[in-house]
Amino acid sequence: MLRIILKTESVRRPYLTVWGDDYGVESERNHRFLLRKDGRLNMMRGFWGRAALAAALVAGGLVSAGGAPATAARAGASASLGACWLSNLGFGLGEDTNAMDYVTRWWGGAIQTIIHGLMPRARYWSLTIYHARKGAMVSYYDQQIMAKSSGSSFTFSIGGSRSSKGVWIDPTAGGADAEGYLFLRAYKVSGKVSLPTVSYASSGSLPSTLTSCSAMTSELRATLTKASKDHPAKGQTVGQTAKRKLWPQNADPYAVWSQTVDAAKSVPASDVNKVPLLTQLADPNVIYHAVFFNITRGDMILVGTLPPVSSKAPASGVRYMSMCIYPNDQSHAPLGCLDDSRIKTDSKGQFEVVISPDRPDDTSNWLNPGDTQTGALILRWVLPARGAQANFCLPGLLYRQPGDTVVPPLPAGC
Repeated sequence: MLRIILKTESVRRPYLTVWGDDYGVESERNHRFLLRKDGRLNMMRGFWGRAALAAALVAGGLVSAGGAPATAARAGASASLGACWLSNLGFGLGEDTNAMDYVTRWWGGAIQTIIHGLMPRARYWSLTIYHARKGAMVSYYDQQIMAKSSGSSFTFSIGGSRSSKGVWIDPTAGGADAEGYLFLRAYKVSGKVSLPTVSYASSGSLPSTLTSCSAMTSELRATLTKASKDHPAKGQTVGQTAKRKLWPQNADPYAVWSQTVDAAKSVPASDVNKVPLLTQLADPNVIYHAVFFNITRGDMILVGTLPPVSSKAPASGVRYMSMCIYPNDQSHAPLGCLDDSRIKTDSKGQFEVVISPDRPDDTSNWLNPGDTQTGALILRWVLPARGAQANFCLPGLLYRQPGDTVVPPLPAGC
């Protein structure tokens, strides 16, 4: 038996539901009708009653949009949650002051997640798929997404049947999870970000957590909070094993840059929870370097040259570069940041950045740690060119006492 019922939960949110073989469709008109066992239709009279019935029959596959009978009815369920994203989580997401992060839930496999919206006006933006337990992160940056879009809008589909509209990806290959987190990141945003809509479709039924924005975001926040507590940083810096990998041969992490940190290679796809949540959710379009500072040794001085910043990155140059300081390497909240547009250079294109609690005469390149004596500095290159073109300058480092003017030598290649 097929039942077609238009229900109303409230005056503001009426909806149409079609039930039969677990099929559910939503619409927005407040009229009710019922297909009885004898095949006759009981329906409220009037234009909207007839319109609701027609919408139900087309959506349910009983007739085509042109009015001709469809070959067969198709079972399934869908839900549109609107611009349903979380932000300002308060843990993980160790970004800089120019970055905006938003997270929603993605499901794949038999369920398709559909993201649709307008291109953010930003220096750089991306959509990145992270798995909850097992699987490699997958990311698309702005140019990759818009190359398969029309005008200023885009569609990004995950799982389900292959879509011919926009970007489509199946992240479950190789036995990976069929669920996880989807992040929208934007750097140097102009104006307000118009968040894209989030919707789900399935050939079967949908989990109850995907049927409303409040249910989805509540479950998502709880899941991320648990993931953060399962592997807490507890305000500490990286462990000895990680230090040996990032600073091999007993190098001093307070005076020497770490090895290159590539997020895509730092998270084990076989079990993403082996690393802290902040590492799990790092941006694979960014190359990171880290160094710790210790103000008891003196002010930390960094001397270098800016990389070539280009809108054509990663074909050439970088899209964005920044230096941010944190209380520790697992902190989500920066104490301060300098980016490529704020760092002041001399006539030779060189800069000198100072990490000091004392205000220097020229504050253009000052990073103030406040009361923090030991912390971490993270250098980011967003969408850097790879290979031979990626030989960007890692700044020279040294400590000096207040009043001294000595600077470290410019490293080779700068």
